[in-house]
Amino acid sequence: MGALSPYSSIFSDVQRELKELTGQGQLQTNDEKKRFIQSKGLDVNDFIDAQAEYFNIKKQGKQQGAEVDAPGWMPGRIALGAVGKVGEGIERVGETFAPDFTQSIKDKINLSEAVERKRQELFFPTHGGPIEEVVTDLGSYVIPATGFIKAINVGSKLLGVANKAGKIGKAAKIAGGWAAGTTLVEPPEENLLNMISEYTVPDEAGKPMGTVGQIVERLKVNPDDAKSAQYLKAFLNNLAIEGTIIGVGSLALKGLAKLPAKTLAKKIGGIADEYIIPTAIKDLAKSVNRTRKEWFSSSFGLDKDGAALLSFRDGAPRAAMTRASILERTLRKAINKEIPKKARTDETMEGLNRALTGDNAVLDSIAKFAPETAAAIRKMRGEIDGMSEFIRDNIALGKTARIKPIETVAQIAKRTGIDEAELIKLNPNLTDINIKAGAIKEVVLPSLKTSIDKNLNMYINRTYQIFDDPSYAKKLRKKFNLYREGKLEGDTSKMANDIRHTRDYFKGLKDNHNNPIPDEDIDKIMNYYIEGVTRPEYNAFIKGLGTRTSKILKNRKEVPQEVRALWGEVKDPLKNYANSYVKMANVISEYKFLDDITKMALDKNKAIKGTIPTGDFIRAVPDQAVGDDLFTTATQKALGGATGGVKNPLQGLFIDPSWKKAIDDGMEVALGDNALIRHWMKVKATSQGMKTVFSIPTHGRNVIGNTFMMLANGTINPYHLAKGFKETSKRFFKMSSNESLEKIARYQELGIIDSSIQASSLRAAAGDAFKKGHEGFVEGIVNKTKAGRGAKKITDKTVQAYEAEDNLFKIANFENLKSSYRKAFPDLSEDALEKFTAQRTRDMMPNYNLVPKAFKSLRAMPIGNFVAFPAEMVRNSINLAKNAWKDISGATAREMKASAAKQGINININEGALRAMGYKRLAGMMAAGVAGDAMVEQSKQMFGISDEEEQAFNNVLPEWEQGTNKIFTSPIKRNSEGEITVDYMNLGPIDPYAYIKNPVKMVAASLLNNEDYNEQTINDMQNKAMWDLVSPFVDPSMVVKNALNAYQGRGATPDESAGASVWRAVSKSFTPGTIDYFRKRILAKQQGEKFGEGEEVNQYGFTIAPGEVDNWALFGLKRQQANLSQGFKFNTGSPLRDMKKSKGRFTKAISDYTNTDPHAVTKAYQESQQNKLKHAQKLRTVLRSYQRLGMDEGDMYRALTKDGLLSDKDFEALMMINQNIFVPDELSENNILLGELETKSPIDYEKIMQMYSDFYGSEID
Repeated sequence: MGALSPYSSIFSDVQRELKELTGQGQLQTNDEKKRFIQSKGLDVNDFIDAQAEYFNIKKQGKQQGAEVDAPGWMPGRIALGAVGKVGEGIERVGETFAPDFTQSIKDKINLSEAVERKRQELFFPTHGGPIEEVVTDLGSYVIPATGFIKAINVGSKLLGVANKAGKIGKAAKIAGGWAAGTTLVEPPEENLLNMISEYTVPDEAGKPMGTVGQIVERLKVNPDDAKSAQYLKAFLNNLAIEGTIIGVGSLALKGLAKLPAKTLAKKIGGIADEYIIPTAIKDLAKSVNRTRKEWFSSSFGLDKDGAALLSFRDGAPRAAMTRASILERTLRKAINKEIPKKARTDETMEGLNRALTGDNAVLDSIAKFAPETAAAIRKMRGEIDGMSEFIRDNIALGKTARIKPIETVAQIAKRTGIDEAELIKLNPNLTDINIKAGAIKEVVLPSLKTSIDKNLNMYINRTYQIFDDPSYAKKLRKKFNLYREGKLEGDTSKMANDIRHTRDYFKGLKDNHNNPIPDEDIDKIMNYYIEGVTRPEYNAFIKGLGTRTSKILKNRKEVPQEVRALWGEVKDPLKNYANSYVKMANVISEYKFLDDITKMALDKNKAIKGTIPTGDFIRAVPDQAVGDDLFTTATQKALGGATGGVKNPLQGLFIDPSWKKAIDDGMEVALGDNALIRHWMKVKATSQGMKTVFSIPTHGRNVIGNTFMMLANGTINPYHLAKGFKETSKRFFKMSSNESLEKIARYQELGIIDSSIQASSLRAAAGDAFKKGHEGFVEGIVNKTKAGRGAKKITDKTVQAYEAEDNLFKIANFENLKSSYRKAFPDLSEDALEKFTAQRTRDMMPNYNLVPKAFKSLRAMPIGNFVAFPAEMVRNSINLAKNAWKDISGATAREMKASAAKQGINININEGALRAMGYKRLAGMMAAGVAGDAMVEQSKQMFGISDEEEQAFNNVLPEWEQGTNKIFTSPIKRNSEGEITVDYMNLGPIDPYAYIKNPVKMVAASLLNNEDYNEQTINDMQNKAMWDLVSPFVDPSMVVKNALNAYQGRGATPDESAGASVWRAVSKSFTPGTIDYFRKRILAKQQGEKFGEGEEVNQYGFTIAPGEVDNWALFGLKRQQANLSQGFKFNTGSPLRDMKKSKGRFTKAISDYTNTDPHAVTKAYQESQQNKLKHAQKLRTVLRSYQRLGMDEGDMYRALTKDGLLSDKDFEALMMINQNIFVPDELSENNILLGELETKSPIDYEKIMQMYSDFYGSEID
């Protein structure tokens, strides 16, 4: 082992960059690679040793390989990695400003090799993906930034800029602190402004004006400057960026740009004379555009047209599976009709397989007793032949070799390594005479093209579990290792016997002289057939075999029965056909995508072919021999492991990095292979699925929400809804005709259906979480037990039902739009019309595939709840408005004409029909936007509820219900016990646009009705509105939040341990919503029997309204009852307790034994009373709201004393607040004794008493 650890990012970062640059052709020779390693400050030999150690660890198995790629625990890597970056920054700054002192410290620290490796692994660990790296980087900025923020006030005074610049605002402090933190962590030449200075800025006409660096050259760090000057300039540059990002406003852009920067330069000695240039911000913003497009856009770094191709590519595999099922179902139906189950033997099934793979004799035999089966097989073979021909003619590459007239056939065969008979078969006219006569200049060699020609009717792959089920391959390797160690005796399982039979088969093979394969080669052969065949690097045959063994194996043209059994052969001909069809269809669709995206990139100047560019373009695929890229490997595998070259349209292309990333990664985000993350995703996906997909009320709300979206689209039409319902119902119950399935396949490849937000999120998370294979512990129970299989069937059907509800509306929306756009574009081809309509449907209806990668990646994080839906609601709402405007303004017509003209086509457009669609969508948007408000207003008028009462009611509801529309189903009334109640239905959960509307309404209410609210209430309303917008993305996930609440003692039962409390709380996250509903329904029935009908209450004494547990509630329409009197003590208790706690800040200052500053005590008293006043304002808002709802002081007193005594002092404080009179905390006798006798903390009684006097009796509002 060397001094460089393969577990560290010091190694892995250089390793990754070295691989990328080599792949792009920028590093070609070993000397270039060595110089690159040295440029990173590493010793070449240390790097080579670490690389060897890395690959050795990777060979030990997946678990060890995953560990070296992401060592240890993710939170630990993030925390210690952030500390390491800060330490690195401190060392770098020390070398600049105090080189001698820094070097003396380094000289004293002499770490052993083992300790140095551990230091690297702890503080510079390899991270598990880009998200983890970003979090670590942010953490490294947070640590120093926090300290710098606290120091800015002191620093501004020392530099004398505080008085000149005025009071530095909170945002400015944060900006300055972040700038300082960024400067500490980053090398000066890598500050954000410097990095983006290379970005080329276009003018209005799109012509380059020059780089950002040329435009704002004076802000760019010059690496030749003195290091100290670099750091100062880096600080000023970072300050510009941080000030912009945080939104400091005029103080940051004007004050810090002009005065502080100049004054700071003078104080330090005139090192920097640059000013921050606010006008550069617009140009600088363009530099972050690439990241925004790749991670925060639904185009994933492409433009709209490229994203449409990406969507089509994503849907193609699903469409292929559906189309395969059409023919597979036809054959299955024929077999069931003509070949009874009793008559089916292994020989029968093998015969069907042989007929499908081109055995005409067997097919003719089948036709005699099963003509429908034979006809179905011929049709299926025709489909396979058609795809084979397309691959042969468009994708497969041929291979030839030039020959000399003096060569013989035997010499050519020896030179090319091809068997002479096979060479003649490929070249029928190949004879020594023809070669000598010059009639043949080159020979055709074996290739993928010739392989397809030879086997045109036989590309029905045999399907093997070893290739399609990772868990089978893993289990087989484990069994074989046990066999080699002699530990498989007594194991009579099929897999153990298959290993023995395969080994015996190879031991029994002999050459022409009756010589067997040597024993030393047997293990190599077995290892190849068990492990080698599943790895892409094993394209060549087994290496290291003796000459005799190689000859024996090469004479075996077919995969022997023993090996087929070892691999887990699937003998069902229908599965084999479907497998072949899907694989070949996917190859063809991928080729077409790559071809289309290449042409598009070239047309849009996003790529160059044939010449090496000088800009940012990079190679689309490695510039190596054709056949080494992923597309080639996938094609060869799809054709049953055939070898040979494949035409990749990306070959020789230099492309925009964002486009390459989108092509390589697609619409999903790679989350690594970390075991901890995988298990967490299982937990998170399961908990979210239980509350959505496995909740009947959520299914009901899903249907209602989709109706709202159809309304906004202007596509509510009973005919098309019925059509969508018909297609999805037949598919759900597996009753679809072949025609219906073909429609489904078309919808899939257009990216319209099977993209439900919740179902797809669950499927994606589960796919990542369970990707290790289908036979983990839990999965094994599911697949191998009757109960498990039954539960899986119910689960699958539930998910299908949830997705079917979405598909219904998307099909209806698509068909409605299509019929309308047909009137607008009468000349457009059916294919072009469908693609255009599909684009609009994807734009204006939720689609999981189009959720930005940044939000998709949150499924692996402990934060974020159902993030995809709010993200899609924002995107859909923008597109609804944009497309309505485009249809009305004529922009759509102009775009379509321009697109047609580019193709040399002149199309007729009915602009009146387009405008009508735009106005219809606009009307639909308005209807969806105001429908909820209209229903609310109607219910208010019906039950005599005023606007003031509605707002007051909103103020006293639980936080999660505030701001949403509520339909009142009763007047505000008193029940038999004199308690004030009101019945209502919350529209928030069923209105999909509530996420956008509610925060806007809340902010508007705080601004327009500010005379009704005090300052604190306005701040609370605006803060809540902002929080509602960001909380889906940053709030702890359900499981985490429940665990944290339990750990903090919320909802704990007496004498319950913390562990038991956390477990009980977390388990609630996994209770299906349906069970939650029925539990509540049963409880309501029991409580009704106990207290009487209409008096049902939960365990906390709150009313259970009939509308919460009836059948309407089961399907999403829950109606609630708010008992305002019961809620009074909860709503007043929290701010009342906070008021009492406010004095704690003052008490803490008096209790400080080290304090000698009377000003600190006085300041603590002032701050404590200001804080108390804020809580008093909150409490007053609550009291005023209850008064507006009909409560008087007597009602308040009864509500507070119903379940326990309330002190007269507390009630008196409550009433003083109700009268708008603030009563500050007194300086108690205990406070005085504590300060005078115990802590000796100085108290300025005169100032405190003056403050008390000033506060006392002041107005709260």
